Amino acid sequence: MKYRITRTEVPNVLRFMAFFKTVIAKLATEATSNRCNPFITFVLGGPGSGKGTQCVKIAETFRFAHLSAGDLLREEMSSNSENGTMIHDIIKDGKIVPSEITVNLLRKAIHSSGNHKFLIDGFPRNEENRIAFERIVGVEPDIVLFFDCPEEEMVKRVLNRNQGRVDDNIDTMKKRLEVFKKLNLPVIDYYSAKGKVCKINAVGTVNEVFEKVQPVLAALRCIRDDALDIESSSSSSAAAVDAATRYHNRTKHSLTGGYARGPRGLDWANQPNPFLRFLSSPLLPLLHSPPEPHDDSPLYHSVFSSSLPPPQPFSHASISRLLYDSLSLSAWKSTGLSTWSLRVNPSSGNLHPTESHLLSPPLPLSQQQPSSPPFSSSSFLAHYSPKDHSLELRASISPPDLPLHRSLLLAFSSILWREAWKYGERAFRYCNHDVGHALAAAAVSAATLGWDVCLLDGLGHDDLHRLLGLDRSNPPSPDRLPDRPVRGRLPWVESQHPDCALLIFPFGGTPPSVDYAELALALSRLPAMEWLGKPNSLSKDHVCWDVIYKTAEAVKKPPTYGEGFSVNPFHRSPLISPDLYKDMTVRQVVRKRRSAVDMDGVHVLEKDTFYQILLHCLPSGELGLGEKQGKQFTLPFRVLTWDAEVHAALFVHRVRDLPKGLYFLVRNEEHLDRLKSAMRSEFEWERPEGCPAGLPLYRLARGDCRELAKQLSCHQDIASDGCFSLGMVARFEPVLREKGAWMYPRLFWETGVLGQVLYLEAHAVGISATGIGCYFDDDVHEVLGLQGLEFQSLYHFTIGSPVLDKRILSLPAYPGPGIDA
Repeated sequence: MKYRITRTEVPNVLRFMAFFKTVIAKLATEATSNRCNPFITFVLGGPGSGKGTQCVKIAETFRFAHLSAGDLLREEMSSNSENGTMIHDIIKDGKIVPSEITVNLLRKAIHSSGNHKFLIDGFPRNEENRIAFERIVGVEPDIVLFFDCPEEEMVKRVLNRNQGRVDDNIDTMKKRLEVFKKLNLPVIDYYSAKGKVCKINAVGTVNEVFEKVQPVLAALRCIRDDALDIESSSSSSAAAVDAATRYHNRTKHSLTGGYARGPRGLDWANQPNPFLRFLSSPLLPLLHSPPEPHDDSPLYHSVFSSSLPPPQPFSHASISRLLYDSLSLSAWKSTGLSTWSLRVNPSSGNLHPTESHLLSPPLPLSQQQPSSPPFSSSSFLAHYSPKDHSLELRASISPPDLPLHRSLLLAFSSILWREAWKYGERAFRYCNHDVGHALAAAAVSAATLGWDVCLLDGLGHDDLHRLLGLDRSNPPSPDRLPDRPVRGRLPWVESQHPDCALLIFPFGGTPPSVDYAELALALSRLPAMEWLGKPNSLSKDHVCWDVIYKTAEAVKKPPTYGEGFSVNPFHRSPLISPDLYKDMTVRQVVRKRRSAVDMDGVHVLEKDTFYQILLHCLPSGELGLGEKQGKQFTLPFRVLTWDAEVHAALFVHRVRDLPKGLYFLVRNEEHLDRLKSAMRSEFEWERPEGCPAGLPLYRLARGDCRELAKQLSCHQDIASDGCFSLGMVARFEPVLREKGAWMYPRLFWETGVLGQVLYLEAHAVGISATGIGCYFDDDVHEVLGLQGLEFQSLYHFTIGSPVLDKRILSLPAYPGPGIDA
């Protein structure tokens, strides 16, 4: 907690001294309280469930102090004290020792230990124990591990362990089991209702059971590994944030200082293959959606401004449609000398680092597709191949190993080399723009099927690594990354970097329940399964831009299993008039989306159309009186799990009846005061005439900004020749400090989601758009008056009427020309 002292609070020295003493006393009390609070894990289970053995392994691996209530009682018995004799007689009768005796033994052991993390094995055994522990020790457990084991297995283990204990016989065992069921299970139910219980299936060998425990404890280690060493923990987090900000500053372009480090020319002979394939994997060809006039997708504006259609069942046909309208090829282009593919989801430089993977229940195959046993008989993980619109089977999964009910899981990974080949050190930014584009593309496509989508952001980097089988498919990495860019045969730079996973589920009704610890446990078993297919090589030679991989390592997300999975309410986006969209369907818009190469510099955008585009950029959509923009309720922003952090500075060039100038769209109105304080004091912050009441758009300055926009966007005419261009300005360093360095790529994801909305909106109203990754970072900040790292420009965009190159021939997406381009 931070305390700020202002003049109004301390008008004189005496009041200041009193205030100072109060604050110091409070801080001292809090610090003492923190020092006295150990990290407590209760470990519960029936006799013979293996909890003691697992505690030994946990203590060794995760550096917990292992306190066994039973061992402490037996030690007391061996001391020949009065308490020891009494304890012996009680245990022999199969009864439970009085709570105060056991709790005081535990408290003594806790206080005398040099550790602050404790596994308390076999306690509390009843509600009286629980209440006594919380009263005497003064804390609740942070987590409860419950080793769930069948009764017959527990009896067999106890009678076979032959440790010479007087209570290891069949009669006493029966009594102990009855006591456990009657008294111990209510304690487990109590803590389960408080969300503190993690149930572990205790059937299996010691190592097999421990494999189920490790993901849960690994998460605790990341979050609470050193609960009292606050400085050490925060410094580690601070180091990761510093690494992210160093990378960000290092990869800035500058009007006067030059461009970020990159290749001096393009090595066309080693351009990465845009199509990753898993050779020898079984294939499931997907269905192609019918072309016009048989387009059965809903009207474009309807999925944003009205309720979603009824949910379709998960099937071969519906999953085919999901991927066809989000991540498939949209066309081939040819000049006669060269041919290349385009996709529904945009990518910086059309290089497509983003790979997609589907975790699905068994699919009922359509009548058009012959049954394929690996896909129809079990749940499965597959890699999506956009080149031929098919799924490549990676692993078959038995149903008990898949704790996802009535849902699909779509995961994304990035091959950083694909962008680095062209853009060098700045490529990590562009890869994360593309993740955002893919997130939005999947969310919009899912909406046409009546499905909702949300990030599974409680999972960590390592969970996703296991999910995608990257230990099996990625080339071996070096023990140590190089400390400078290196050229040569470096297959490991083709590795996939896990980004995120989405849960896809029917819209409406009760959202699925997700237990992140249970899901992580299931994912931890996947690497041991049979994995199919070997990835193809993408380039003969490579360049390792070392700072990219070091930054990717620094900003890996830790697991946050304690976070609950929740789904935001669905809000409609405001609609001025459906006529603005000319009755275009979603499929027409998403599959005809292109990145414009040039703008005509002439077209004037109607003001209502301009406002409508911006209304669809709002995260919260339609709101009630007094409510503010900020929560991500609308499509596709609702796929994200955090409040909006990205705004837009707009350079308005050609919008009818709207003065040229610099404008600002505030997408999270909680940031408005800070934005005003951080930016130039001479800015107007006036609402433009005719602006819809719910659109937080402000005019900062009047004037012709065309040359300025061009200059800031690396001297590119496309930034000045459109109707308007913009820079996406994110709240930056405070987000990383508050939440963690893992938010660094996520800020770029948010800009990518916003960019995809701009792409779709432009095409839906009959014009075009282009994302601009090349801009002079700090020169943009200078124009806005921004200093430091509180706000940073992360992505630029331009919208206008495109100039088409008639020399380029368009070819159908499928069947393609059979080349890798």
